Amino acid sequence: MALLSHNCWHYPVLVFATARIGVILVPVNFMLGPDEIAYILDHSDAAALVAEADSSHGHRSRPPLARLPSGSVPKFDWTAAPGHDGWLNVETWFAHEASPPYVEIADDDPLRIMYTSGTESRPKGHCSVADH
Repeated sequence: MALLSHNCWHYPVLVFATARIGVILVPVNFMLGPDEIAYILDHSDAAALVAEADSSHGHRSRPPLARLPSGSVPKFDWTAAPGHDGWLNVETWFAHEASPPYVEIADDDPLRIMYTSGTESRPKGHCSVADH
């Protein structure tokens, strides 16, 4: 799951929630341009994107998303009304009372892929693991 956002209370919640259920998080630097964002989404094989759809981040992410196969990356955001411009609201994830699934995570399972700036070439992904 890729994450394109300013620092806010939602950010650490998503970081810990994705680690808890074994989803690999790909934080995307909000200072990157559309080409770099598209490259990271494609290279990381992100299955979903969480962004601030009503801010410059969501608008910045739309050109790269337009280059991906139709419907390939579900888009979620912190603030927009459900269905706003094709984006789904993250708040709907909290609207149920089910317990999170139990996922056994080994010490060397990847939790996060951090991409470098790519100053000399394309950005490069580096894995962070669950090393306790």
